[in-house]
Amino acid sequence: MKGFDLPLVRVLENGFSRGSVLVVRFTPAADCQRFSVNLQTGRPSLDADVALHLNPRLDSRCVVLNSKRSSEWMSEERHPLLLVGEDGDVAAPVFVAGRDGEVAIRAEENHYQVVVDGRLFCHFAHRVKPENVTHVRLSGEMRVHSMVYHSKSVIIPPPSMYWRCLGGGHFLQVETSAAGVTWALGYDSRPWAHTGGWGGAHFGGASSKFGINPVEDSKYFYIYENQRWNPLTGFTTHGLPTDRPNWSDRTGKVAMAKETVKLPSVHWQWVRKGDGIQHLLKRVRKTSYSVLDDRLADRLHDARRHGRARVAVRNGFSSNLPR
Repeated sequence: MKGFDLPLVRVLENGFSRGSVLVVRFTPAADCQRFSVNLQTGRPSLDADVALHLNPRLDSRCVVLNSKRSSEWMSEERHPLLLVGEDGDVAAPVFVAGRDGEVAIRAEENHYQVVVDGRLFCHFAHRVKPENVTHVRLSGEMRVHSMVYHSKSVIIPPPSMYWRCLGGGHFLQVETSAAGVTWALGYDSRPWAHTGGWGGAHFGGASSKFGINPVEDSKYFYIYENQRWNPLTGFTTHGLPTDRPNWSDRTGKVAMAKETVKLPSVHWQWVRKGDGIQHLLKRVRKTSYSVLDDRLADRLHDARRHGRARVAVRNGFSSNLPR
């Protein structure tokens, strides 16, 4: 990305786990007093937790590093606006008003490595898990020339590339007919038609001025609980090594947990997380789950943990279809 004014917020699709790198090239304003680079978690907002707050303060002649958890700032770490050589000699001033600069932030196993103008500036120990980082926010009195995000894995998985070109996507399926009509089907089975608009969602101002509508979708995830019947104590989660896992998919063959469920994108949020429902299990015949056949699957329909995820964006689709 090049040539953006501040404030600037961009999603980091793969988070910021070990090996991730963010490189920002910038020029502080001639009368610059402060600016900041924030690696934040959760949904983009001013109240989001901050894993790394890098805040050059030219008016105080220092650089402040900090983290914020549960809306509370933690203890600050301060460094002078100077690059110090390995022998302790002062190498050069950094973050100089009116002069081009570059800062590179790299996530290591236990800390962030901050490199300024090609030389190591400091380390900052992890206080918030870097895997929880979802976006970066730049603000203050500077001009951003470019920002490059590096990840150890593919930043945009191939199946997502086409949807992103449509302006956020988030649909289960998108097709175009021979007549040129593009339609989409949401995860909640609601049909949508393309209006001709483009952009929306995370593209912000880079969108058309027409045909951008609010889009909502929801998707349910189900995880099934498996227990063994004990003639003396009843149903129990303590099974044999050959039994199905305690929580699995519908087939009982694939172990699952809520933590393993991956939402379609970072724009999705959980809106309901259910707990296991065990009372219906008593209606099933007294036998081991490991020998239950598919005919009993429907009777276990409510014996599951379920959750619903929701996305709400704006893009060039409408659900007001002609009849």
